[in-house]
Amino acid sequence: MFVEFFYDLRDAGVPVNPTAFLRLQKALYMGLVDSLEDFYVVARSVMVKSERYFDLYDRLFARYFHGVENQSEFDKEMEATIRALLDSDITVRRFFEGETTTIPQFYLDRIKNDLGDLWQYLPEGALEHDPQAYLKRHEAEREVVQIG
Repeated sequence: MFVEFFYDLRDAGVPVNPTAFLRLQKALYMGLVDSLEDFYVVARSVMVKSERYFDLYDRLFARYFHGVENQSEFDKEMEATIRALLDSDITVRRFFEGETTTIPQFYLDRIKNDLGDLWQYLPEGALEHDPQAYLKRHEAEREVVQIG
């Protein structure tokens, strides 16, 4: 994936190496890239080691990805909706700022709509997530070790 882009950079004089390309592939595999903008930033920071090649990278990136849609209409609509909700709905803001793990009604309605009839089969707790679960478990295990 993106091998041609790698060789275009190399042919243009940007000193990229296979190790950097493999790091980029690892970042893609790990899900660190969600959009074309993310790919631009990650690829540049991983593959371009000197500021003197940034302009060349930018030109090659623009040429290689010319015409690629940056965001779908759905993504733009969703972003606008979420931004509006952040301004008007305190539960959404608290959720995104990590103050609560309670999923806002906006998301619950959207999930319910997407699942349709399957909504009724969701087990209790299926939509709950504790982002601190690992840390809490780790602390509990550490306490057991200290006691024992």
